[in-house]
Amino acid sequence: MDDERDYEFEAGLICAEILFETAADDAAVMAALEIGLNAAQAVLPAAQRFTTAHELSILICDDAAMTQLNSQWRGKAYPTNVLSFPALLQNQCHPEASPKDLPEVERDQQEILHCVQDDIPSFLPFLGDMAICLPTAYKEAAEMGVPPAHHITHLAIHSLLHLLGYDHETEAEAAVMEALEIEAMAHIGLPNPYEGDRCRPVM
Repeated sequence: MDDERDYEFEAGLICAEILFETAADDAAVMAALEIGLNAAQAVLPAAQRFTTAHELSILICDDAAMTQLNSQWRGKAYPTNVLSFPALLQNQCHPEASPKDLPEVERDQQEILHCVQDDIPSFLPFLGDMAICLPTAYKEAAEMGVPPAHHITHLAIHSLLHLLGYDHETEAEAAVMEALEIEAMAHIGLPNPYEGDRCRPVM
């Protein structure tokens, strides 16, 4: 795409490579993502907190691209807010997690997400890929009556937890994951994202 933009930024011990495939206020989106990634790291249980830098790839896309990803990986032909593709088995970021139902994204498969991968080899542990559909995120934020940046921050928190092995397939799993999300949002002075009639992140 002619209007693709790629950047790198750091959030705590996460080195993120981000690719924009849709129109956006790039700086504002990256700021919201950075806040979310930092907040999630701050509330992780002590045993899971990073002690070294990790790598993460982020795709910011439109409804059409997300529909394609959602259809390919989840069999659902419509856009969703966020998809997460962990590299748990390679990096053992969260050994207790069971990634049996999650797609395994190998390095040579990352072109599916159009992730930014230079020819320079990376030696950082790889967390996985995060794809956020910006038009859907903006629409949901408007429906919920929250600033778009706050919703994007929450999606980043939710997705990072997925990359670390958390899930919400069962009530017990959802309780643990949502508690961390709520704590992370509170850590940065934002309200409970699940209070009232809010749009829940998907994966």
